[in-house]
Amino acid sequence: MITLSELEQDAMVESFNISVGRAAASLSEMLGREVILSIPEIEILLRDEVEKKVGEEGKRDIDGVCQQFSGPFAGRALLLFPAENSLELVRILLREEVDMAFLTEMEEEALLEVGNILLNACLSNFSHLLDHEISTEIPMSLKGSIHDIIMRESEKKNEDYVLLLRMAFVVKEADIAGYIAFLMDIQALDLFRQKLAAYFGYSIEISAP
Repeated sequence: MITLSELEQDAMVESFNISVGRAAASLSEMLGREVILSIPEIEILLRDEVEKKVGEEGKRDIDGVCQQFSGPFAGRALLLFPAENSLELVRILLREEVDMAFLTEMEEEALLEVGNILLNACLSNFSHLLDHEISTEIPMSLKGSIHDIIMRESEKKNEDYVLLLRMAFVVKEADIAGYIAFLMDIQALDLFRQKLAAYFGYSIEISAP
C-alpha cells in the first residue's frame, strides 16, 4: 500500500471530483435524470490488498466495463455496477418498457456505451487537466465479483497497484450506484502522481514497492 500525504490526497480528490463530475454530467444527460456523486475515497493498494479492503461488498455480482488507456501514463479504467443495478440502468437508458428477455440481450451493448461515455469523459478531463493527450481503446465488458475482476484484469498486464476510487454516483429516483477503479503498474502510477504534483505545485516522494 502507498500512503498518500494529506496534500496529495486532497489533490487527487479534487482532480477526481472534477473528472468524474464531468462524466456524471454526461450520464445525467443520457438518462434524463439527476446523478448525485458521493465524496471520493481514494486509496492506492497492492492488488492482493483489494479483497481485504472491499470485504463482503467485493463478493457481489458485478457487471462492468474496462477501457485501456495510454499517454504519459497507461493503465485501465473500470466502471463497476452491482448486477441488479445494471438492468435498471439499461431500462432508464432505453426510456421504454422492454421485455426482460430482450433487455438482457441489450444489456451488454448498452452498458458498453455507458462505460465508453463515462470513462472517456473522465479520462478526457485528466488529459485536459494535465495537458497531455490520453488515448483510449474499445471498451470491453466484464462480469464477476469486484475482487475477481480486479485480480483477473490486473494479472493480465502485471499491474501491481490498484488506484481504488470508491465514488458512488447515484441516479436520482432510481436505486443505482456504481464505482470506478484504475489499474496501473508502479511506473505508470508514479508518473500519474508526478504529473498531478506538478500541476498542483507540491512535491512527492516516490518509493520503490
